[in-house]
Amino acid sequence: MSEKFHSEFIGVPILSESERAVVGVVADFIVDPNNGKIEGIAMDSGFKKVIPAIDILKLSIPVMISEMDAISDTDDIIKIKNILSENKKIIGNKVFTKSGIFVGKVYDYAINLSNMCMVKLAIAKSFLGLFHINEILLPSSEIIEITPEKIIINDILERKKAKAVAVIKEKAYCPAE
Repeated sequence: MSEKFHSEFIGVPILSESERAVVGVVADFIVDPNNGKIEGIAMDSGFKKVIPAIDILKLSIPVMISEMDAISDTDDIIKIKNILSENKKIIGNKVFTKSGIFVGKVYDYAINLSNMCMVKLAIAKSFLGLFHINEILLPSSEIIEITPEKIIINDILERKKAKAVAVIKEKAYCPAE
């Protein structure tokens, strides 16, 4: 399974296969908070111009899309518009265990390049806003829920049990290939 971190894609050129030209750069990913799938790429920080996942030919450096016409206004893609309206961000969101213990904030996440799913969260506490301490790389299968205010994960002592349940139930957060 090949994966890269979200931070590795920011500012990466987006190439159109049909026009054989750079049509923009990656500003951010649009992640469905209910299942961890990458549903599109935002081409600007305001999420006004997006590329739906279906039009991404290859999630690599550079990103390859089918054609320039794949670039759409956010309002034209209902699923992306609905995800953005929920305001459930990944980067910068606080992470708590199910029992309410603060773990840290998400500063990055890993993406499986073949199925375009979020597979790991990079979480840390911040010291004076300058240094990351207590860094954790957490499998996304540990996520219980993503809300606008926080991400809730399984309690540390329940992780082994949760992994067994996740395998049995094939948890929605993009199971490994």
